[in-house]
Amino acid sequence: MQIKITKAAVRETSFVQASVALADLADLTVDAKQVERISERIGAACCEERDAEVSRYMGLPLMARKTNPQGVESPEVAVVGVDGGRYQSFDFVRPAKTE
Repeated sequence: MQIKITKAAVRETSFVQASVALADLADLTVDAKQVERISERIGAACCEERDAEVSRYMGLPLMARKTNPQGVESPEVAVVGVDGGRYQSFDFVRPAKTE
């Protein structure tokens, strides 16, 4: 039930609208204040999990952070493209002056 309440709170623009949507679509009678409390609690828990994961990741040495994810191999060739760049590189030989 908490998952339905949280999803309604995320999808709607207010806790009151989430409460109405739950009543209409899921036949759940949940007060808007209760929708707010549940969604705020679950949201705070998600933020704590995210912060803990970020702290763990940032605590890794730089080389450990910049390696490929498990099961992913680097390609042998990579292509880099630019859009609208002004830099052009080519070999240009000026013809000798003849006088």
